[in-house]
Amino acid sequence: MAVIENTLYESGNRNYFVRDIEGLNHLFQTAETGDETEYGTIEETFSPKAMDVIAGWILELEAY
Repeated sequence: MAVIENTLYESGNRNYFVRDIEGLNHLFQTAETGDETEYGTIEETFSPKAMDVIAGWILELEAY
């Protein structure tokens, strides 16, 4: 996470939001382990928790 945030900052990008959402894999799906062997067992397309976080960030951006 720190590497991603550092890279965004160093590239001059100031319009980003980095957050670790507990219990999700890198595809934003609720997962037990996050291991790719789980992919076939996950029915969720996109976590509502992740959607709420992203929507909140977008709404904050619109306020500016």
